[in-house]
Amino acid sequence: MTSEQEELAKSIAMHPSFHWQLGMNAKWLVEFPARYHRVSQRADLAWIEGRVLPDLNDHATVGVLIYLLTDAGLKELVHQPLSLEDFGTTVARTLLKVWSQG
Repeated sequence: MTSEQEELAKSIAMHPSFHWQLGMNAKWLVEFPARYHRVSQRADLAWIEGRVLPDLNDHATVGVLIYLLTDAGLKELVHQPLSLEDFGTTVARTLLKVWSQG
């Protein structure tokens, strides 16, 4: 992930509306034996909290973030012009915007 994506991922991970889901890919905040961890068991949900960021380059993780969008957020996402920006970045920005609107 780029430094911009890491900042977006930190904002998402710290937001009270965010909850880790099975299938998401997590990037360790501190270098661990593996750089990334796939959340594959419910037990993972307890010990990754506060230690990892959602991987905005992972399709499954971005899919879960899309699922967290409201109808208004989905409409906004769909009607954004095509850009060279990474899709995970676009989804993360849209999600944070929707969450900030309350």
